[in-house]
Amino acid sequence: MITFIESDVEEAAFGWQTAYGPDIGPDSPRAESDNYGQAVLERQLRDALARLNPSLPVSALHDALRKLIQPGGDAEGSQSLLSQNAGQRRYD
Repeated sequence: MITFIESDVEEAAFGWQTAYGPDIGPDSPRAESDNYGQAVLERQLRDALARLNPSLPVSALHDALRKLIQPGGDAEGSQSLLSQNAGQRRYD
């Protein structure tokens, strides 16, 4: 029986590369984040948005990045990620 792990599927389907967290942590030579609390790799997300949407103006790309990183809208009106996640979970 052939066994697949999630990273195998991601690499095959999306061309994604996986990395061991500490190897790309903020205190490593290959750092991809500013700190360990950073859940989203902003530079990589920004690059991917630009690559996938080459015709969008820079302002639209910045807006998309902001909405992805800070779901719920602008800083004043946004829900916390915790409350937003709770709102997505419906238990009937």
